[in-house]
Amino acid sequence: SNFTINQNALNFTPNDNIIIPNAPELNPTEISIGFWTKVNSNSDYNQFVNKWDGSTHQYIISSNTAGIYVDIGTNLFQTSILPSLNVWEHIAFTYSSISGLGNIYLNGLLVHSFTSSAQIISSSVPLHIGGNSIVLPGYNSSVDGMMDEVQIWDSILSINEIQEYMLCSPTGDENHLVGFWNFEEGSGITVTDQTIYANNGLITGATYNNSTTTQSCNLTTLNGCDSIAVLNLTI
Repeated sequence: SNFTINQNALNFTPNDNIIIPNAPELNPTEISIGFWTKVNSNSDYNQFVNKWDGSTHQYIISSNTAGIYVDIGTNLFQTSILPSLNVWEHIAFTYSSISGLGNIYLNGLLVHSFTSSAQIISSSVPLHIGGNSIVLPGYNSSVDGMMDEVQIWDSILSINEIQEYMLCSPTGDENHLVGFWNFEEGSGITVTDQTIYANNGLITGATYNNSTTTQSCNLTTLNGCDSIAVLNLTI
């Protein structure tokens, strides 16, 4: 089994973000997004992952002072569940333009479901992680805290799959995985997409930090048995 020890995360402060140029695979009709985050406050917006330019809300997973929310087009799906402070948590959401069913997950548990006629409509807006480079000055959209292990899929992950990839990150070659940024570079201003699509991102302001999450991966041995390798790298 091939997996990378998780040694680095990125820390965001006001006006920080990662910009990933638009690409066809980042405009799916069905989407799943997952990531780890450790926020310092819930006093403003934490724009975790978005394709949004201030008017086009293609897709957004974020939190505000009320809780975690998703935007699809002009449709807001708000929860009253706030991220915990100063602790690593896993957030994920799925939405299908076909079925109209959306789910929001926290730490691998379903915390909110919604149904909608909203469509994820393709746009040329770049993908952002950790903030947004386009929105009006003075609107602080950057995450106040850290993010790690950001993944985007063009399919609907089941709860079991969300839990699996939460605990043991993808390798990058999984079917339907269209973006995976693990922030293992540790230096420089480029985050490398671990998938075949090579949608690398440009870091603005965010800095590397070696306080990371625990990874627990199933390792298949030569005789076909599975054992659990727990890499506890929490600092």
